[in-house]
Amino acid sequence: MKNREKLLNTNIYDFLMQINAKLDRFGSRLCVLDLLRINPVADAECIANCEKCIAQWLNKEADK
Repeated sequence: MKNREKLLNTNIYDFLMQINAKLDRFGSRLCVLDLLRINPVADAECIANCEKCIAQWLNKEADK
């Protein structure tokens, strides 16, 4: 299986959480959504509950 195929078959929530965990491991105070410049909530709220923040963003209607 190629990396492209593996990514296509990966749950996007799990993938974003894996990236977020790596950021935490390196001591970053950023959320993966901050890096993508799509953080939908205040930074302090996201830092307190990344799982909820990422799930909220995934369930939000996409901008056109």
